[in-house]
Amino acid sequence: MAEYAHLSEEQKRVRIVEDNANGEDINEIARRSGYHVKSCQRIIRRFAKKKSMKREKGAGRPPILGPSDKIAIVNCIRAQPWLGAAKVRIRLNLKAQPRTIRQYLNGLHYRYRRPYRKPQLSKQDKLNRVDWALKYRNYDFSKVVFSDECSIWMREWQGHMWLKKGKQHYIGTKAYYPKVHVWGAIGIDGIVGIHVFQGNLNAPRFKAILKDSLIPQANDRYGKGTWSLAQDNDPKHRASITQNFLKTQKVLLKSFF
Repeated sequence: MAEYAHLSEEQKRVRIVEDNANGEDINEIARRSGYHVKSCQRIIRRFAKKKSMKREKGAGRPPILGPSDKIAIVNCIRAQPWLGAAKVRIRLNLKAQPRTIRQYLNGLHYRYRRPYRKPQLSKQDKLNRVDWALKYRNYDFSKVVFSDECSIWMREWQGHMWLKKGKQHYIGTKAYYPKVHVWGAIGIDGIVGIHVFQGNLNAPRFKAILKDSLIPQANDRYGKGTWSLAQDNDPKHRASITQNFLKTQKVLLKSFF
């Protein structure tokens, strides 16, 4: 353990110079101070030349991230905060490793995480779901098919981003992003049908999807006239064109909602 550990940096330098003047071996001085031998020699030379104990400005290994690199990193994550440290390194062609970039940004109080999202379900929504589960906990769902659709928007980013404490980043948006829609149906034993389409889902299109992507598969799996399609209050589901078509196909309708 270094014997000078209790001393300040300037006091250590004074002791190094004094011990050298007293004829101490440079290796012994290095052991006592905890400095490298070459560092001790540099301190002694500097004092002999300039009579100064202060650390020379700019001494030591130059930092891997220069001032321009640091500015470029901050500008990069402000413009594209979803880029991880590895991608920032590639984008800016930096020599620094991702760990160095991450440590620098952490030092600026940036953290790479997902933005906070507010819960979409109210307390009443949660209570309604519990009531529904209790009501149908003994119901036989072995031949019930549930269907729904979702939209996949072609946005640039959906994941983590660099966020600074107390700050918010806003990403420029378009009025309408390109998108595709996916309709799917599942039963207790897995997927029954799936269909990908573009454009709005209206009653005639919903009828076509049922005709091509659901009814043939469900009839093969459960038998015609023996399975039920769960219905909700969506206008497409309640439309007369949909209801009449399902009746002609002998599809049993069940309203759970």
